[in-house]
Amino acid sequence: MTSKPTTYAEIAAAVDEELLKRGTPYQERPFLRSQLIAARERDAAETAKAEAARQADAAAERQRIGAVIRAGLNRGRPRQAARLALLAPVGADASAAIIQALPLDREAEASALAMPAPDACGTFGSDAARAERRRIAAILSHEVAAERFKAAVGLATTTDMPADAILSVLATMPAEPKAELAMDLEERHRQCGSFGPDFTGSTGGRSGAEQSRAMWAEAIARANREAGATSPDAGPSGANALALDQQSLDRLAAARGKR
Repeated sequence: MTSKPTTYAEIAAAVDEELLKRGTPYQERPFLRSQLIAARERDAAETAKAEAARQADAAAERQRIGAVIRAGLNRGRPRQAARLALLAPVGADASAAIIQALPLDREAEASALAMPAPDACGTFGSDAARAERRRIAAILSHEVAAERFKAAVGLATTTDMPADAILSVLATMPAEPKAELAMDLEERHRQCGSFGPDFTGSTGGRSGAEQSRAMWAEAIARANREAGATSPDAGPSGANALALDQQSLDRLAAARGKR
């Protein structure tokens, strides 16, 4: 199927061809030709405007779904976040609290991780937004995407490629390691520990340098305690927290040529 003419030259050529097929008398052609061209230019402008709005709606929906899934990825729940984005009109900020209350993806039941079929997505939004959700659902719910979820999300939410084209690309990619599951923010905090006290709310009259020294002092002291090692007293502002032992001092002095 050929596309409709959009430029003046294309429209004019189409009008001339139509007038010729009609057998319009030569003397009547100039007036009728100008009228037809003007009408079709208006139609082309309206069509272009509608298409731009459709593309904008589709792009906004892609961005929303991608943002919700990224919020879920940061919390160890990307698949449940994708399911939520396809079923409910939530943004990344609103979805964060909902996602955080869910079990981690690796602990969730299979039904909670299943992507909705294209015809089972939420019906909110414009026609373009609904069509975009169906396209993304067709990708994420396909068996090819099951073991290539991150790649599937990336292609689905950053391009407007048709679902079948993306699935063809995914089929050529290796499966993602099953052990590659993102930790949520709480798990990262538990595993990495706190990096010293938080001075953002109250500085206690200390300068930035003093705050930094105190933060490092607390971090090192905590690391030593958790490792079962002893450490010198940090002092009032962490002045001695980074002090070296005597053997290290001797090595440093020798390196500087003082011994």
